[in-house]
Amino acid sequence: MKKTVCILMGLLFLTGCGGADRKARLDVPTVLRDAEGECLVEIPQIMDSECEEALAINAEVQELAQTMQDTYWEDDVMWCEMTAWPTETERYLSLTVAVSEYPTYGANGQLMSWVYDKDKGTRVLLDDALAMADTDMEQITADIRVWCGQNDYEMSGEVPDFLTFRMLENGVPQFMTGVSITPGGLVGEVDPWSSFFTWTDGTVEWPAYAPFDPAEITGTYSHFLFCQTYEDMGQYEGDAAVISEEEAMLLFEEIYEINKYLEDGYTMRFDGNTVEIDYQTCICAVLEKDGAEEGYYAATWGSAYWYDPEGDAWIAVGFG
Repeated sequence: MKKTVCILMGLLFLTGCGGADRKARLDVPTVLRDAEGECLVEIPQIMDSECEEALAINAEVQELAQTMQDTYWEDDVMWCEMTAWPTETERYLSLTVAVSEYPTYGANGQLMSWVYDKDKGTRVLLDDALAMADTDMEQITADIRVWCGQNDYEMSGEVPDFLTFRMLENGVPQFMTGVSITPGGLVGEVDPWSSFFTWTDGTVEWPAYAPFDPAEITGTYSHFLFCQTYEDMGQYEGDAAVISEEEAMLLFEEIYEINKYLEDGYTMRFDGNTVEIDYQTCICAVLEKDGAEEGYYAATWGSAYWYDPEGDAWIAVGFG
């Protein structure tokens, strides 16, 4: 009996399960694109670990990536993005991904996250994180609704579209969610748009089209990630990619309302200006015909915006 117990303990020690797994680290070793270069899949993984739960997390992320490939790789109409937003602290590894399909309207996609505790060699579940923060879905929803009221937005629906989390350096969980909102002055005139929100110790923040502030991505990975193309990126500051006019024009041509104007003889003129929207540098363009300006637009990687002069705000526009 003692011999059997010793063997089992030895196996647990060798796999690192149920105990400290301090060598575990985060990387994004694989980035995939389809033949047309439209689909993008970034696959975060836990490296240097043989722990059963770390391996299980890796397998689940890989399964999601495979589903994206099986669903969209040969599709002639729709395409996808699965972008990695990794967070590594002294104790926790958070594998967050943003998943979107295009063409889309009214949504920025969904966030999914897997969190691994290196001290215990186990994953941290959503219920664990809610208990750590002494909160629940109802409280987070109520706080976001208060934020909307204070900032002249109207929240649609009774509950968020999803709820997930990552762990911060101080050991506090930060919850990430998607909520459909409409600018207060435009309710009934424009459709609600699902935006990302974060909730941390009762504080609500609106990163909008990013899962969280991209400046908090401070790791070095095997591939330059989509999230690292955002402006003001920690150690990548000054190296952020800015979309070219040619690429921006291709993006604009995917937008139905702009295409209708172009078919009617309007032209899109890039005026040389840039604007910061949702942590990204966007290049600006004017839609015009015979010297008359119809509207102002801005574009960056995977996103386009229309300027609403009445609300003095940039509104995301959908593709398709």
